[in-house]
Amino acid sequence: PFASPFTPRPPPPPAGSLSRPVVCVTSGGTTVPLEKHCVRFIDNFSGGTRGALSAEEFLDAGYAVVFLTRRHSIQPFTKGLPSGEIVDCLTQILRADPEAQGGLGVVVEGGFPAAPAAPTEEAGEGAAAAGTCETPRAIAASSGRSAALVAAALSKARAAAVAGTLLRISFETLFEYLVYLKAIAETLAPFGPRSAFYLAAAVSDFYVPLGSMSEHKIQSSEVASTGLTLHLAKTPKMLGTLRTAWAPRAFVVGFKLETEESILVAKAAKSIASYGLHAVVANILETRKERVLIVAPPLSEENGENGDSGHGEKKKKKTDATTVRVEAISRDPAQPFIERQLVGEIVRLHREYEKECSSTR
Repeated sequence: PFASPFTPRPPPPPAGSLSRPVVCVTSGGTTVPLEKHCVRFIDNFSGGTRGALSAEEFLDAGYAVVFLTRRHSIQPFTKGLPSGEIVDCLTQILRADPEAQGGLGVVVEGGFPAAPAAPTEEAGEGAAAAGTCETPRAIAASSGRSAALVAAALSKARAAAVAGTLLRISFETLFEYLVYLKAIAETLAPFGPRSAFYLAAAVSDFYVPLGSMSEHKIQSSEVASTGLTLHLAKTPKMLGTLRTAWAPRAFVVGFKLETEESILVAKAAKSIASYGLHAVVANILETRKERVLIVAPPLSEENGENGDSGHGEKKKKKTDATTVRVEAISRDPAQPFIERQLVGEIVRLHREYEKECSSTR
C-alpha cells in the first residue's frame, strides 16, 4: 500500500478496496510549547514503547501500518537492540571498507567485508544502499547475541520496506499531531471498516493557546519573584470528530491510563459512550507492562429477546461501567512484552467489526 525505495510506486487502489487492512498507530507523547519560538515546553513520560511494539505486531498480523510517531521516540524493530552498547555492537558488525557502499562493509565469517549487491533496474537505486545489510545470517554467525538482535531487526525492517507496509510520519507538538491525524483519517476514510486507528500516543489534556504564547523565550528576569504563572486551556477532544466526521466507518481504539484502579473501567466506559469508540485499552501506570484491560461496548440485543416488537432490530444497551465488556490480559511469561497478546485481541475485534459492517450493507 505504501511506496518504498525498493519497489516501484504502485498505482493507488480503487476507492473502497485495499489488499490488506490499514491501521494508524500513534505513538509517543505530544509536547506543549510555551513560546512560539519554542525553548521551553511541557512534556510527559511516554517514550513510545507500546506504540512501537504494537506496530510490529500489526505488521506480523498482515496489516499495513501508518506510524504517527513523536520524533526521537522508540521506533519499530528497535526495542530489543542494545542501545547502551550500540557502538560496541556496530564495531562487531561493521568494518571500514573504502570499496564498499558508504565506506562500510559487513563483517562475515573469516573477517572479510561482504561485497555490496549491485542494484538492478527493477530494484532501483535504493537496493544499492541495502546491499551491505543483506546478509543477516552471516552477521548473526560472526558476532554473537548483539549482532543477532541487529540482524533480526534488519530483516524485519527490510521486509516491511520491500512490502511497502510501514509509513512513518513524525510529529513533535500537539498541534502537529492533530493536523497529521486529521489528514491520515481523511485519507483512510474511503476504505471504511477496512481501516483502523490505534491511538496509543499520550496526547496532552492541556495546552497553551497560540494567542497566549510569548513570541520569544520567556525571560526569567521579567518574571515576578513569586514565579511564573501559566494558564493552560483544555485540549479539544478530537476522538468524537474522528469517529463522526474524519473517518466515520473506521475501527477506533482509544487508550486510558490511570493511577487509580477503582475508576479505570468507568473512565474507559465514559470514553466509549462519549466518542463511540469500538474499544479502549485501559491500564494502570505501575502495571501497564504486565496487565491491561480491553474495554468494549456492550453487545446490542435483539428486540425480540427483550419482549419488544420482535422485528429483529438491534437495541443498544446503555454504556457504563456495569454494561461494558471487559477482558483482562496479563503478559504471558514466555513473551517479553504484552503487546503480542494485546494486538492479537484488537485484531480479533477489528475482524468482527468488519464482518458486522459487511452483513449490514
